[in-house]
Amino acid sequence: MSVNATGRPNVFRQRARMVFAAILLITLGFVLSVGSGTSALANTDDFSFESMTVEYVLERSPSGDPILTTQENLVAMFPQEDQ
Repeated sequence: MSVNATGRPNVFRQRARMVFAAILLITLGFVLSVGSGTSALANTDDFSFESMTVEYVLERSPSGDPILTTQENLVAMFPQEDQ
C-alpha cells in the first residue's frame, strides 16, 4: 500500500495503478487476439481462364452521339480444393 507524507494511504495512486494495469491487460489481449488469427482472405491468383470472348458494337445514336455496346463472356476455372 502506498502512503503519502502524512502517513495515510494514497488511494489515487492505487486506483491509477489498477487502471493502468487494466488498460495494459486489455491492450495486450487485443494485440494477441488480432495477431494470432488466420486471415480469412484467400489467394486470388489460384484460378485461370478457360476462354474469353468479347463483342464490341459501335453505333451512332439518332442525335449523332456514339454508342458502344460491349458483351464479354469469361469462363474461369477454379481449383476444387479450398473453395
